Amino acid sequence: MLAKVPAKGKLRGRMGAMPPTAADYEWFTQSEDREIVENYCFTFMKGLSAEELVDRIGGTIEQELRGFEQIWEASMEAEAPVLAITSIGEWVMMVEWHTLIGGSKSTAVPLSANAVLISHFKSVDLDTSFSYIVDRDLQLSFSPTNPTMRNGSRVDDLTSAMDSAGFSLSDESEAAMAVYSEGAAFALAELLSGVHLSAELLDNSTFKYVLVPDA
Repeated sequence: MLAKVPAKGKLRGRMGAMPPTAADYEWFTQSEDREIVENYCFTFMKGLSAEELVDRIGGTIEQELRGFEQIWEASMEAEAPVLAITSIGEWVMMVEWHTLIGGSKSTAVPLSANAVLISHFKSVDLDTSFSYIVDRDLQLSFSPTNPTMRNGSRVDDLTSAMDSAGFSLSDESEAAMAVYSEGAAFALAELLSGVHLSAELLDNSTFKYVLVPDA
C-alpha cells in the first residue's frame, strides 16, 4: 500500500527540529496507490480516546488489524462504510475513504465537543477542505485548492502556519488556486497537532476496523 512508493518519494523524517513542509509528505503524494491518494479524509482528534470516538460516530469495532494495508484489503469485502482508527500519543487518527465524518462541518463541529479536531480531505473530483475546530469553535476552514479564501475565528493567527506549511496566500491567480498541494495540508495538520504522519506509522500501527452503517 502507501509505503510501497518509488524510492525518490520516500521521505522518512526531517533533520533536527525543522518545521514540517509539503516536501515531507511526498511519500504520500507520489505514492503509486492512487485509490487512497485520490480519495481520502484524515482526521486527528485530541481530548477523547479511540473508543470514545467510535461511540460518537455510531460505529462498531469489528476487529483490530496491524497496518493500514490490512484494513484497506479487508474493507473491500465490507457491506458498510469502513473507517480506520488508531491512537498516536495523545491524539487519535481516523482515516476515511468512503465517508466524510471528520471532513464535513455538519458532523465535524459537533464531533469536536470538548476536543480538538483537525481534518483535511480530497475527493476524486478535487473537492477539498481543511478544518481546525476546538470544542465546536471553527477556528480555521478553507479549501486547499483556494487557500486565499478562508474563514474561522483564528484566520489571522494561523496565517504564518499556513505559509510555513507551503500554501500560497498572496497569489490569487486562477492558476495558483487550481493547484492543490496535498503535502501542504498534511504539513499544516502536523504543525497544529504535532503528529508526524509517516509511511512507517501507517505500516506499523494497530488500527481499529470500524463499520459505520448509517454513515
